[in-house]
Parts: sequence; C-alpha cells; structure tokens
Amino acid sequence: MENELNDATKKEERTISVTISSASSILPIMISRFNQTSPDTHFAVQQQPASANYSDFSTDFNFFSTTTPIHNDHTVTLLKEDLLLAIPHNYPQASQGSIRLSDFENYGFISLQAGKDLRTIADYYCSEAGFVPSIFLESDSPFTIREFIKAGLGVAFVPEITWCQVREKGIKLMPIRSPKCVRYIHLSWQADGYLPKKAQRFRDFLINHFEEFAIQNAEQFKEQYYESKR
Repeated sequence: MENELNDATKKEERTISVTISSASSILPIMISRFNQTSPDTHFAVQQQPASANYSDFSTDFNFFSTTTPIHNDHTVTLLKEDLLLAIPHNYPQASQGSIRLSDFENYGFISLQAGKDLRTIADYYCSEAGFVPSIFLESDSPFTIREFIKAGLGVAFVPEITWCQVREKGIKLMPIRSPKCVRYIHLSWQADGYLPKKAQRFRDFLINHFEEFAIQNAEQFKEQYYESKR
C-alpha cells in the first residue's frame, strides 16, 4: 500500500496539467520538444469551456489570448501574432495587397464558437471597424473552417503563426491594414498555488522557446506549402 502511494505521488509530481483556450495546434509541438529533455513527464490537457474566464482554472497552467499584452507575477505573454483574413481565392479582394476589415461588413463570417478567445478577439476588431459580423457558421476546428472557406462559403480570421495549417490552395490570406489586428498568447499559472519543479521547468522552457518554435513551425509549413505548388 505504501509503495502504491509513493508511486502515485511520484506520478503526480511528474504530471503537468494544462488548460488551453488558445494555441491548441502548437501545444503538441511544445510538449514534444520539452519531452526530448524530460522524457518521464506526463501531461494532462483539457479545453477551457467557452463560458469560462481566463483566470478561472484549476490546472498548473492556462493558455489564453487577448488583444493586449499581459505581464504580472503569474502571467507572461509568449507570442504576438497578426490576424489575417482568410478569403476564397476567387473573391475580387484576393488580388489586393491588403484589405480594410470594413469592406467585409456584408460578408458571412466563419468563426469559432461564442466565448472562445479568438471569437472574442475577432468580434472586438469587427466592432473597431464599425460593424457586428454576420456569423454564417461556427466551428471549433481550424480544419473545418479551412474547408468552408475553400468552398466559398465565407471569410474568417486566421492567426498568422499558430494557424499556419489553414494556408492551402483555394484560400488567400489577406493582411488587414485597418484596423491593425493582432492577438497575444499568454501563459498563466496559479498565483497562490504550489508549482512542482517539473512544471516550473516547463514554464521556463515555454518562456524561452515558445515564440522560436512557433515561428519555426509556421515557416516549415509555409515552405512545404510552396514546394507542393511547384
């Protein structure tokens, strides 16, 4: 019995718990890189409910995003990235170098569910442009959103780095010149809770390498995309 309790305690110390509401597509890469130096680490990952506040989590860490940077004693900004507007390649605006968001006021938007970080950010920038977006379709999958854009059914906000997999033939990713649309991805941990040494190491790893690895991944995907078009 004592040995079983000791084993359970050791496993708990090796387990890092994560709540995620942003950057879900890039987290597996980060975990894989971290496990190269710490192979005995276990992870428990859960999605943040759409209705939850980003400060409301019980895990070691929470990934979330906002329109502004955050730095305090229990939160750090890991990445700043532009938001692009993904449109079907045959839209007339696809030949432009950049677009104004207000030009798409009367278009249908394909978006994440209400309450999700990116949806909240997208709604904010549409409001800044002077309109409320008409949501044609809601999905929790970047891949589903990609397929609906390819089918010509609407437009969507796409984070330039962490949603690099949306880049595909039939879709044009347009820089938005007005308003300037960006999001910041943050890592937060419990302000008044105990953080195991493994979790501390993972936090330091993310602070030091998250931006680097995210950009590398996006560049590799972009190279593969253009190589496939040749």
